[in-house]
Amino acid sequence: MTDLLSNHQESLTAAIMHGLVDQGSYPKAPSLGPQLISNRAGDQIWDHLREELRSCQGFAFTVAFITDAMLSNLKPLLKNLATKGIRGRLLTATYLGFNQPKVFAELMKIPNLEVRIAKASGFHQKGYLFDHGDYQTAIVGSANLTVNAMLANRNQEWCFQISSLNEGALVDQVSTQVAEQWKSATKLTTSWLVEYTEAYQEAKRQAPVMEDFHPTQTLAVVVPNAMQKEALKEIAYLRESESDRGLVISATGTGKTYLGAFDVQAVQPKRMLFLAHREQILKKARQSFQRVLGGQESEYGFYTGNEREKGAKYTFATIQTLSQDEHLKEFDPNA
Repeated sequence: MTDLLSNHQESLTAAIMHGLVDQGSYPKAPSLGPQLISNRAGDQIWDHLREELRSCQGFAFTVAFITDAMLSNLKPLLKNLATKGIRGRLLTATYLGFNQPKVFAELMKIPNLEVRIAKASGFHQKGYLFDHGDYQTAIVGSANLTVNAMLANRNQEWCFQISSLNEGALVDQVSTQVAEQWKSATKLTTSWLVEYTEAYQEAKRQAPVMEDFHPTQTLAVVVPNAMQKEALKEIAYLRESESDRGLVISATGTGKTYLGAFDVQAVQPKRMLFLAHREQILKKARQSFQRVLGGQESEYGFYTGNEREKGAKYTFATIQTLSQDEHLKEFDPNA
């Protein structure tokens, strides 16, 4: 064991020096060295996860989104690990109502996988950790456990893979973080699944269909649901009372983004500013608003760290960007 540990230490040291210091002076070690995985042809993220699973002694995944299709690819590997007595843990969430009840139902059928649901709101992690005995490997980045992210080459993803001996600071940081989240998370049980299924189905009944939007498609007419109709009445009352602000509190999946679009449709302002903390949310919000409001593409713009379309009629901006005075002053509330 001491000789094996010494060999891994030497190999890891050389791999880290190659990857982070000088690739010309140290040998490359593909299985141990730090590397970027970006779903290039012949080098998909799933290839790396599969290889790690085949050689690990245990694993822990912390991932927000999971699809049934990707789970079908994962289950045969986990079944093989079960024959070797190898178990794993999966920490996921109900963030944005993405994970379908049938995914949780399938997860419960995997005997060597313990699943918990994070209680923290905004859980959006994508980390895959593998225990190899005297060293650990982590693949961390942007890829959820979905076919689009792992296999189909549809999503542009970046993940970093790095290995460390058990005594390394990085392993300690990651292990501590996972342990803390795991301790506070809720166990996946039959009773939890029943409650989640009911809430999920109710949210789907009340919310408009959130399909991927393409301007060339023929769009169905979107009409307010019960929650939105009631909220629109209250917002109209606030406006008639000359209140300059209001707050709507509603559960995830009930249609708050469409509510905003319906209100803009009713008021017909000269300009509108929509704020969110992530560009992905802005892109989906723009799709929702355009389904309700229609109009030309030129009427919609983004104001983020990468784009500065401040002249659009409907502007979608990140909070991070507009929290900076030099950007905030570009928006005159009376314009």
